[in-house]
Amino acid sequence: MRGTKSAPAEEMESWRVVEIVLVSVLVGTLLPVLFQLRSTLKAAEQFIVAAGPRLDRSLTDIAAAADRIDRVGATVERLTSSISLAAKLGAAVGPAVAAAVRAFRAPAEGAADESLPAQTNGVADGAPSHKEVARGS
Repeated sequence: MRGTKSAPAEEMESWRVVEIVLVSVLVGTLLPVLFQLRSTLKAAEQFIVAAGPRLDRSLTDIAAAADRIDRVGATVERLTSSISLAAKLGAAVGPAVAAAVRAFRAPAEGAADESLPAQTNGVADGAPSHKEVARGS
């Protein structure tokens, strides 16, 4: 009878040994992983602490740049409305100025034509001809 009782006890002991070996392998595998995780988290914390002030300065600079861009945009909008007004004014006044220039030139051209004697074949009326000049009259 002893032999029958010792077999289950030996099986229990062998499962216990397998169980202990598996747990030790698992712990042996997890320890380096946990150590590496701790090192990684510590390096990440140091980076975040060091980068914090730089990020604050960068965000301040970005906010200042956004404000400048907004001011430039407002200036462009004002200039656009001024340019639009100037274009409308030019469209309204341009034809009037062109008509005035034509009107001022027209009398000057007509007066110049009237002040000159009428010419026939390049010779003014009343001027002596070549023949008359050659005769001496």
